[in-house]
Amino acid sequence: MGRERSNWRDKGSRRGAQAKREDSRQESGDKPRGNKPFKPGFKKEFRRNKGLENIPKFSSEVRLNKFLSNAGVCGRREADVLIKSGAVSVNDVHVTELGIKVNPDKDVVKVDGNRVSLETKQYFVLNKPKDFNPLMGDPYSRKTVSILMKGACKEQIYPVDKVDKMTSGVLLFSNDGDLIIKLSHPKFRIKRIYHVTLNRKFAEQSLEEVKEGLEIDGHFFKPEAIEFVGKGDDRTQVGLEITTGRHSVVRKVFEHFGCKVVAMDRVYFGGITKKNLPRGKYRKLTEQEVINLKMMK
Repeated sequence: MGRERSNWRDKGSRRGAQAKREDSRQESGDKPRGNKPFKPGFKKEFRRNKGLENIPKFSSEVRLNKFLSNAGVCGRREADVLIKSGAVSVNDVHVTELGIKVNPDKDVVKVDGNRVSLETKQYFVLNKPKDFNPLMGDPYSRKTVSILMKGACKEQIYPVDKVDKMTSGVLLFSNDGDLIIKLSHPKFRIKRIYHVTLNRKFAEQSLEEVKEGLEIDGHFFKPEAIEFVGKGDDRTQVGLEITTGRHSVVRKVFEHFGCKVVAMDRVYFGGITKKNLPRGKYRKLTEQEVINLKMMK
């Protein structure tokens, strides 16, 4: 009986408290929403904080090495080297400490006295002709790929995984420092396919020997694939797939067997081909092609 009376009193006290809350609501003119308990003063506090002052503020600052990379100056690691060497200044103060941040909208960043600004990332592929130096400028006024890329964009772009003067075919250009480093680094094993034309027939036995791998200039070399690509019994046309940027080794492989490379054409690089692209012409990479390049691991 004592327990029941105690429970009854507890229920009564709860009902009394609820009645007081309802009276309070009626006096303030507020109405409860659904079955949720009303929280006194909630609406008043909500109105007080209705402004934008509670929206979190995000910093527009970025690390200096990332800023230089985004501007197309170089990759982040190379940017760290530049910073340590004292070649970089922020607001006319030379910095050598890594990890500092800059505001691209306010701070003035210079490398060797030249101001650096963020640029729109650009990505192009050129079907490079033979006899053009893979440089964007030449003090000796020789033929360079900069002549072919003139007017492509207002940003300063650079060749990716440069080939030699006598090699033709796929050559990428960009101002994306991180991507340039990634596509050139042997760690990522970017696929490259070359079409090689020789001055004489290449022996079947020599082809098999290359497949097994051999030593060139003191380094072991083994292509991902190699096969004859000429019509019929033409043994002067060879297709070679490698994942190293040492394209000069391709010529040395055939010289090792007494053959001379008459022409070498890069037909594929990292998923990009020169299909439907005339020699000496360029085009912008599609958005999907850029995504594919960045996703390579």
